[in-house]
Amino acid sequence: GMDGKTMRKDEGDAEGLDALRPAGADGAVAVSFERDARVWRYDLSKSLDVRPTLVPMPADIKVADNNLGLEGLTMLAPDALLAVCEDTRNSDGDMYAWLVPYPMRAAGIAYGALGVRVHPPYEISDAAMGPSGKYLYLLERHYFGPIGGIVIAVRRIAAAEVRAGARLGGTATAKFSMRANIDNMEGLALRRGADGTALPHLT
Repeated sequence: GMDGKTMRKDEGDAEGLDALRPAGADGAVAVSFERDARVWRYDLSKSLDVRPTLVPMPADIKVADNNLGLEGLTMLAPDALLAVCEDTRNSDGDMYAWLVPYPMRAAGIAYGALGVRVHPPYEISDAAMGPSGKYLYLLERHYFGPIGGIVIAVRRIAAAEVRAGARLGGTATAKFSMRANIDNMEGLALRRGADGTALPHLT
């Protein structure tokens, strides 16, 4: 925590993680938290024990102060950080999301609140930009219980559509059931394959 001490679970329910610069995890990273909705910056180039600093977020992000709150987090562009809720919904019935300036406001970017349309039966568990920068990918999953197990999907959305006031849809590019070798996947990363296509990694 900001006081240098280990946080309790309800204080430190970290869910999303993304590098803020090309240095990746060797540089600064942003972390989103559920229950007490916020985003903190950790400069890992200094130490793994470095104290965080607050990333300014809009006041209405506090609607995500719950266990289905802030989940996915990714740098959409060099000056735009996207945070997405797991299953906290706005008045349109969409998942809440916010596009916020980081480290500073840039011209031509429509910052603010937006929504991600529900893709039944899934909830959102992570967000990541593809290597080309043209597409945003969402990792989604739903737990049916000990008998039904887990289902997972990867949804792709054109990055150009992500702006304040938008209702994002996208297309499911992959779906997995318990017939595949999956677990409760909540992390998503992408890299470019040998043929140039985006390859997702689920953790």
